[in-house]
Amino acid sequence: MFSVSPSAYISTSDEVPIEVHGFFRIHHDGRFERLAGLNTIAAGTDQLTKVQSKDVVISQQTNLSARIYIPKSTTRNKKLPILIYYHGGAFLTESSASTTYHPTLNLITAESNVITVSVDYRLAPESPIPIPYEDSWEAIKWVANHDKGKGPEPWLNDYADLHNVFLGGDSSGANIAHNMAILVGLNTITAINLRGLLAKSTTTTTTTTITATTTTSYLYLCVRAFTILLLILFLFTLFNIYLSFKKTSHI
Repeated sequence: MFSVSPSAYISTSDEVPIEVHGFFRIHHDGRFERLAGLNTIAAGTDQLTKVQSKDVVISQQTNLSARIYIPKSTTRNKKLPILIYYHGGAFLTESSASTTYHPTLNLITAESNVITVSVDYRLAPESPIPIPYEDSWEAIKWVANHDKGKGPEPWLNDYADLHNVFLGGDSSGANIAHNMAILVGLNTITAINLRGLLAKSTTTTTTTTITATTTTSYLYLCVRAFTILLLILFLFTLFNIYLSFKKTSHI
């Protein structure tokens, strides 16, 4: 029998059956309330780095968007590498505009001298997995559409080098970046050349330089199966926590 010990970070009450402190609440009526990643910063020119940013719509149908950053040194005479970045937040919180990520990506863009595309994928539980992955893949295809300067976004047409593309992310975003790198290997997109992957988990940072396509369908299926298994275990854990505290409240 699977059992869960109460955590100091999780509490319950008659009004709120599950609350992960500082992260989210689940109410009795099923309403999901986010507590983190709510503060945002508008796009524009960063006073510290002089990096410019703006929000763009990738898909009108799904309301998928991204925030694009260009460094101060950008000129049309020199194309710059592209970093496609996926924010963290356990697939549940944060955004490309949050105070956690906007200042960080300003600094990364300035110090690395890259064009950054920060993908604002849709969040669970309103948009359950695999929707965040589907949005992330859609963003890569959108970037690829700027091949030969014929895409919908002028900044990518004028300044981006699609032969030097890097994927990056932290926490759940690192998981997304890893899966997107596999998808790029399985699906030939001649318009872009994936050069590397930067993945930051909660404890480690992994940097991978990609020199050839070595992924297989078997590896892809294994990763997808493992991701789905983790999601099932997470939901099962939350359900058991809810049941255990519900029984306690009736004693």
